[in-house]
Amino acid sequence: MDLSNLITQLFAALTRGSIFFLLASGLTLVFGITKVINFAHGSFYALSMYLTFSLTKEILLRSLFPPWLNVILALISVVALGALLEVILLRRLYKEEHLMQLLLTFALVYILSDSMKLIWGTIPKSVSPPDFFAGSIEVAGGIVTLYNLFVIASGIGIGIGLWVILQGTRFGIVARAAASDAETTRSLGIDVNAVYTGVFSLGIFLAAVAGTLNLPLSSAALGIDVDMTILAFVIVIIGGVGSVGGAAIAALIVGLVETFGIMYIPRLTIALIYIIMVVMLIVRPFGILGRVIR
Repeated sequence: MDLSNLITQLFAALTRGSIFFLLASGLTLVFGITKVINFAHGSFYALSMYLTFSLTKEILLRSLFPPWLNVILALISVVALGALLEVILLRRLYKEEHLMQLLLTFALVYILSDSMKLIWGTIPKSVSPPDFFAGSIEVAGGIVTLYNLFVIASGIGIGIGLWVILQGTRFGIVARAAASDAETTRSLGIDVNAVYTGVFSLGIFLAAVAGTLNLPLSSAALGIDVDMTILAFVIVIIGGVGSVGGAAIAALIVGLVETFGIMYIPRLTIALIYIIMVVMLIVRPFGILGRVIR
């Protein structure tokens, strides 16, 4: 492989890694603070793709608002649904065993999947990148699309923003306190349930952004919700459960493995990702940046 192709594929891997990071960071954030195993995480990712498609491609819907506002509306709708489900359903199971949470969120997978199939059918949906991101530039001889650069910049920007929220805001401090000791935090007069709803909504927002950003690069199709959920869990395990920084490193690793694996060992690419996870579980079961559970 010459340098130009290497650069092109490297930016493709960074693009995939950015999407994976946004998806997995939401999952690890929710589990790290609320201790809820949200197996329906990928369903919100898929729902965001379908809603973005309808609001930007359907003639009647896209005529109501500018395209960028329709995208924001799609994100708000997905986050609102996630917050509603958390308040109505998940809030009842915070003190229950993980198995109960897993069964509930697994049921949501089927409910949301069939709902999406009923509304959008079985034909894959896709859109083109926005016109102002339709071009490309040359980097060290490699061709990189402007949209890929936008996705990478979005992943970096949102990652920095997430770090600022968790480390430098009152909400982040309270959320981390609730993760460490919910009862003590509640005794201080803080509404822990409201904090959990905010954290869950933030996690759904990250999944929704990942779906919206990935729609011009991939298609919204049946089964993508489960596929992306499993991949997000793999990334979280590799990076360390509850670690956003670990999710970023693991997402980059998976993005590189997937992009270059398809070129050199296409039949083993998917298996290689899971092999990395298995090795991590054996060598460092708490993940790259996870903490040892004592």
